[in-house]
Amino acid sequence: MGVAKKGYREKRITSGDFVEIEVTPMTVTERGRKMNIEDKEKELLKSNEISDKEKERMRKKNARAYAKRRKKEFTRIAHCNFTPNDYVVHFTYTNENRPGTVEEAEKDARNYIRRLNYKRKKKGLGAIKYMLVTEYGESEKGLKNIHHHMIINGGLTRDEVEEAWSNRGKRIGYVNVRRLQFSEDNGLQDLCYYMLKNPVGKRKWTGSKNLKKPIVKVNYYKWSGRKVKNMIRNGIDDKTEWERLYNNELDFKGAKHEHNEWLGDLLYAQFVKKE
Repeated sequence: MGVAKKGYREKRITSGDFVEIEVTPMTVTERGRKMNIEDKEKELLKSNEISDKEKERMRKKNARAYAKRRKKEFTRIAHCNFTPNDYVVHFTYTNENRPGTVEEAEKDARNYIRRLNYKRKKKGLGAIKYMLVTEYGESEKGLKNIHHHMIINGGLTRDEVEEAWSNRGKRIGYVNVRRLQFSEDNGLQDLCYYMLKNPVGKRKWTGSKNLKKPIVKVNYYKWSGRKVKNMIRNGIDDKTEWERLYNNELDFKGAKHEHNEWLGDLLYAQFVKKE
């Protein structure tokens, strides 16, 4: 199968006030099929173009990239749904209330969310929005250090949010509630990466069904090989040039260039919408 054309795909990801640009290699086959970077990786792993040792190296690199991508996706959803008027909640257990299984801990979290929704309904507020991470380690004696982190929408007072972590009116552990703090450049990235860090043990996240998703737009014509090379040669952090490319509607916060030995040059840039 021959290749008729090489180019670049731009993926623009808008998450609330934050915009990311990913520029990655793309080819068009003689039959007109667009092969993006993901397609090319799959093709290489099935082909004889690279050695088994290189394939294993690619798989390991992809596994690291996947872990980072999960954190980015988590952060993007947080940016789509929450503001400085909302909360991050960290809650733990006292020794006598510590659950013996993950299922019990998840049930505790669901009950907590139900109590918050009950309080919201009494105040005439809509359903809760949340992103929940349950963290724990494992030992020969069972679970250890099990606790929860959750981002929730505002409306309730901090005292009301804390009081809901209870059973029959009695607190079942320590609760810390604070307003979300957005950094000027990265928003909630530090918090989200902390929530999805990789300790010993298992970790996952769940969210309410009413969460908004990022807006993703793809463009196959904005970037040429020459434009990519010029951006790399002239300086990947050229704020003026990046902002000019996007009609000065976005405030440039930083960019990265990676040369992938199998796939070519990849560009990544972060912006915040201008007021």
